[in-house]
Amino acid sequence: MYPEVITGLDGFATKEGDENDPYFVANNIGRGKIYPCGQVCHFKGKQVPCMVSSTNSGSITSELLVSFLEHMDKLELFPRIDGLKPFLLLDGHGSCLELPFLQYVNNPNHQWIVCISVPYRMLYWQVSDSLKKMVCIKWH
Repeated sequence: MYPEVITGLDGFATKEGDENDPYFVANNIGRGKIYPCGQVCHFKGKQVPCMVSSTNSGSITSELLVSFLEHMDKLELFPRIDGLKPFLLLDGHGSCLELPFLQYVNNPNHQWIVCISVPYRMLYWQVSDSLKKMVCIKWH
């Protein structure tokens, strides 16, 4: 990916140096610079930098899902004490059922509890849905 896709692009910032300089990107990364980088989220006392990625097809892949989970695991966002494991809710896209993803979430070193929806039915699980709709789905 191009650095400007990963880091963001501020067209109003003043650039430092020549674009042919091998250190051009490094000299222009950071807050207030041409490449300001993504937002940082604060979660349970930790700084979580945004993660940007893409695929040639423009679709989610099993490997991409794994890279996101690895990112969170490296930051130790979820405590894994006393048998606790992080929970992940996903739609029924085929990438959730491919070997790289299944191997990662089932590895005892970084196991995840994963709930996979029926394909194309995630609309019933949207956070913005009313409680009534959720209750109805629960009981049917």
